[in-house]
Amino acid sequence: MLDREGISTSSTGYGLVDDWINDAIREIFCARHNWPSMEKAYVRTTTAGSADLSMPDTLTKDVAMLLIRETATADWVPLDEMTDQQARYEFRDSATEGLPNAWFRFGESIRLRPIPDSSTYRLRLVCWSYPADLVNDADENSFTIRFPRCLSLWAAVFGLEFYGEVDTALKLRQVAENEIAMLIRDDQNRLRSRNGVVTPSRASGVPAGPRRMGNRRSLRRMNLGL
Repeated sequence: MLDREGISTSSTGYGLVDDWINDAIREIFCARHNWPSMEKAYVRTTTAGSADLSMPDTLTKDVAMLLIRETATADWVPLDEMTDQQARYEFRDSATEGLPNAWFRFGESIRLRPIPDSSTYRLRLVCWSYPADLVNDADENSFTIRFPRCLSLWAAVFGLEFYGEVDTALKLRQVAENEIAMLIRDDQNRLRSRNGVVTPSRASGVPAGPRRMGNRRSLRRMNLGL
């Protein structure tokens, strides 16, 4: 795509192609949607008296779910996710310690409520994480394998912007936007439940009677014996 604008491998800055691909993956694909390949799970241990838990690593985008296990043989139990305001209202005494049953985001960390009273609780963090950067030409990840066309479109957009081809970049961006929107929509449909939701009729549960049998004119005729 770049060669159509007279840009070749010998052009200044062409070595930034890997950066454009990595930027497209993180700033477009991963920023707009949580793909299956981004899901990671980590297990941590609580610290007695400490409510804060750091994110697993710098590649973590967000936390999808947090589960706790009281003992090594106990079942994993999901913790309720709250906002900062909800937690402040629900747990007015922030110094209360016990078995955590809720969590909320606090800055770049996770805060548990109640505060853990033991260092033996196990936490399972299900997170969305950005993929590591592609470094070599032969490097691959799920995005280069599954979405090569869309990824090349976005890399070309960034490349054209780098070379100052703004008008061409804007036109290609429209194509790239449509492509990524279609891919996200397809993945959302894949995740949607296959069980159709049946909506009861407004007449459901209403006893049969004149109101169900016709309009007012029909009702009047019935009353007159017509």
